[in-house]
Amino acid sequence: MGRYIVRRLLQAIPLLFIISVILFVLSVKMGDPLATFGGRQVIKSEDRKRLTRQLGLDKPLYVQYVVWLVGNDWMTMDVNGDGKPDVDENGQLVYGTRKGVLRGDLGTSFVTKQPVTQMIAERLPNTLLLMLTSEVVILIFALVIGLASALRQYSIFDHTVTALSFIGYSMPIPLLALGLIYIFAVYFKRWGLPYFPTGGMFDPQVGASWQQTAWHLVLPVTAISLISIAGYSRYVRGSMLEVIQQDYIRTARAKGLAERRVVFVHALKNAALPLVTVVGLDLPFLLAGAVVTETIFAWPGMGRLFYDHTTRSDFPVLMGIIMIISVAVVIFQILTDLTYTYLDPRIRYD
Repeated sequence: MGRYIVRRLLQAIPLLFIISVILFVLSVKMGDPLATFGGRQVIKSEDRKRLTRQLGLDKPLYVQYVVWLVGNDWMTMDVNGDGKPDVDENGQLVYGTRKGVLRGDLGTSFVTKQPVTQMIAERLPNTLLLMLTSEVVILIFALVIGLASALRQYSIFDHTVTALSFIGYSMPIPLLALGLIYIFAVYFKRWGLPYFPTGGMFDPQVGASWQQTAWHLVLPVTAISLISIAGYSRYVRGSMLEVIQQDYIRTARAKGLAERRVVFVHALKNAALPLVTVVGLDLPFLLAGAVVTETIFAWPGMGRLFYDHTTRSDFPVLMGIIMIISVAVVIFQILTDLTYTYLDPRIRYD
């Protein structure tokens, strides 16, 4: 098992390198980060040239990538643009200060001038709170609905759940989120009922508290969960129907085992394998947050951070978020493979 994990990690190194090159080129070419520096006014040409040199955007693309990857503390600086290396008051050459991604330095935002690591660290807990809560709700409801639908195949309940699942899975998230706001915030307030807040993590007039955060979580969690519950429950139903037809399930029932034990101990573990695969693919993207949902509900998480800085072509922030997700994908895929061995003892990686 240990050799398998080491082998997978070594295989991930060239993969992450290729991913970083492709994403870096796409991020740099997606727009002009200096276009928004002047606000509503266009920045002067001399200011643009100075900012271009300070940000290192005047360097060839491969040099920019090397600086992003390994830092620029080995490079002499030429901020003045006179073609000569800068020197300090003691006559010593001035070198860069970035350490590079390989040494944990994700760079500095072009827009806020803050370290990207700090910006991500401030938003990540908010995103994890939203997304992990949604994932727990999704798994609980998907398992319950999927199991009940499989055990009552072709019943009225099964047909109803199937119809609602197709409707829910095909529902666009913006329409669903705005619909929830319209019903449970606008109309509930109009009807004099307790209504849900539509933005932020707490009411500024009340102050931050866990009760406020929980109350503000209801609508965004519901918007995220409904669509995934519809999809996950279909995976559970399909897998469960396939497993309960197997010979070992009929043998377990013939031995007189209780139906609850047959379903939850013998059938569910093997039926969960496809669901584990789907969840293993989804979990890394929890770090990225839900871009549309966080934007609609003004949730200060990673999704909103990514959206805000995409519109301003702030590629250090974009690359920082994307590379964290890429590394998380590799790690969670290994954890998914290890989970297979627990659920199905026939699977071995020796």
